[in-house]
Amino acid sequence: MKKILYSIIALIIVVLAGFFGFWYWWQKNISPVNLADHKLIIVNIKKGMPPETIARTLKEKDLIKNETAFLLYLRYRGLAPKLQAGTYALTKSMSTPEIVKTVVEGKSLTFKITIPEGYNVVKIAKLLASFGYNEQKVLALAQNPPYNYPYLKEVPEKVQYKLEGYLFPATYEISYNDDEEEILGKMLKKFNSIVQTENLIVEAQKRGFTLHQLITLASLVELEAKMAAERPLISGVIYNRLQKGMLLELCPTVEYALGRHKLRLSAKDLKIDSPYNTYKYRGLPPGPIASPGLSSIKAALNPAKHDYLFYVARPDGYHAFAKTYQEHLQNVKKYLP
Repeated sequence: MKKILYSIIALIIVVLAGFFGFWYWWQKNISPVNLADHKLIIVNIKKGMPPETIARTLKEKDLIKNETAFLLYLRYRGLAPKLQAGTYALTKSMSTPEIVKTVVEGKSLTFKITIPEGYNVVKIAKLLASFGYNEQKVLALAQNPPYNYPYLKEVPEKVQYKLEGYLFPATYEISYNDDEEEILGKMLKKFNSIVQTENLIVEAQKRGFTLHQLITLASLVELEAKMAAERPLISGVIYNRLQKGMLLELCPTVEYALGRHKLRLSAKDLKIDSPYNTYKYRGLPPGPIASPGLSSIKAALNPAKHDYLFYVARPDGYHAFAKTYQEHLQNVKKYLP
């Protein structure tokens, strides 16, 4: 009987020794590599990267002591499926639990990109290219967007860039791991939030427009008005000319058709055969020519009520407005060299 008791005690001791030995090993190997080393080490975790590869990457950068201990910690806490892709700034002073917490919470390194009001798709693509993104991929996504927003279905087939006007101008926080599709997706998400908060679809319908037509008109206001105070005035001129069936005759639409900005358009430029040429075709162009900001969208919804039909730019950035063509010619003579 005593032998059996001694055997059980011995077994318990062995099991406890093994357990505490394992616990000691595990705790030692999930502790920081070097508590005193706070130098940032950049780690890029890509989408779909398995935990084993993440562990290997961290070990190669000397951020964890042991790959097996790292994987056991993930399994013990059930956190492997929650690891997020991103670019992270980690240090050797961080323990395995701290590193895992950072990656699970997606505390990825970010930077900011500002899309100015009035930028079109081509300019946005070039701006993103300056940050290292693929310009042609951005243009391809703008032509054939994979995003599921119902108002994008309103965009006519003849419009080259289906996302033109819908990439909302704002400052965006971008993760180093975001690709072109995700960045444009953030801009569309911002635009969608504006649509919802400002009730733009209903407000556009009150004006007899679709959302697409509203954004098209707002893009004209954005590029024509240099001064914020004049946006409702210029919007009013566009409304007046539309109601009278007049050609809008807006230079930015011709520049959009040409694909470049010109200080002064020639007579030949004004005759370009494009549906965007408002010197040739009546009504709104088939789509936006730039991304309008919220103030231009609001001006498109709330045009100033007046009888002006013409305006010409003044040297100070404002415009001289006229009700008649004769008055307009006098302003042109006065303000244009």
